[in-house]
Amino acid sequence: MIALALLLAQAAPEPGVFTHGPWQGRCYRDGYMAGLDHELCRATLAGPVTITFERDATSMVFRATAEGCDPLTLNMDPPPATLAPEKFAKTMAVMLQLSLKSSMGSCKAKAPKIDVAPLSAIIAETSGLAARN
Repeated sequence: MIALALLLAQAAPEPGVFTHGPWQGRCYRDGYMAGLDHELCRATLAGPVTITFERDATSMVFRATAEGCDPLTLNMDPPPATLAPEKFAKTMAVMLQLSLKSSMGSCKAKAPKIDVAPLSAIIAETSGLAARN
C-alpha cells in the first residue's frame, strides 16, 4: 500500500506545471515562488529558435533567441478578461510570427510556426494572476 502511494506521488505533476503542444511551462501561484512579491507564469518553446514567454498580472513578454542572431523581445499587454483567449492568441500569433521572420531572417535562422491553439491554451492557463502586493 505504501509503495502504491509513493508511486502515485511520483507520477503527480508539480503544481502549476503545464504542457500545451510544444510549449512547456509553469505558473508560480500561491507561494510556489518564494521571494517574489507577485504571481508569475513562464513557458518555453525549445528549438533552433528558442522562444520564452513570461506573464504576470500586468505584462506579457516574449523573447526569442537563436545562435548568431540578436535576441528579440516583444512586450504585449495582457488581454482584457472579456476577450476570448482564442481571439487574442490569433492576433498575438500573427504579431509574433511577423516579428520573428523580420528579426531572424537577417541571420538565416528559420522562425518556428506559432500555432494558435497551444498559444490560446497558454493564455487561458496563465490568466488570473495576482498583482504585486
